[in-house]
Amino acid sequence: MGILLLSLTSCGGSIGAGTLGGWKTVVFPVPEKHIDTAIHSLYTNYAKYNVPKKWKAESESWNEAGYDFLKPIFIYFNSGPGEMFYITYIDGGYGTQNPEWARIAIRAVYTEQNGWKKNTEYNDNEKNRIDKRFWNEIITKLEDYTKTKATREE
Repeated sequence: MGILLLSLTSCGGSIGAGTLGGWKTVVFPVPEKHIDTAIHSLYTNYAKYNVPKKWKAESESWNEAGYDFLKPIFIYFNSGPGEMFYITYIDGGYGTQNPEWARIAIRAVYTEQNGWKKNTEYNDNEKNRIDKRFWNEIITKLEDYTKTKATREE
């Protein structure tokens, strides 16, 4: 737990419940269980996205802090720049117009240099770079696995 608090407060402020914010929500017209299966396929077919041992404590710290109910997904990128995305389901099907549609979003990004940073701590160029990487490397693969087309919520 101390690791999480240290890394989150060292990046300019603590990230508490209800303050995660995030990038634009990506919507898939399938139930969450289909995205769960697609994520499993992604990790199996692209082992490079699995969190390495050296960053396991950083990903596990979210659950230790009580965020496990958000069904976290961690995607690791080892190159240009090396970073890890903390992605969660949004609303978990509750309170949405169509609970049979899965909604996910990046909530924070980790780098060794800066620890965990949320959306508001990035400039527009970095936000766009992160969003583009997420869409081009992850969302397109999930679309292939689910045989659907994702959209962004405005």
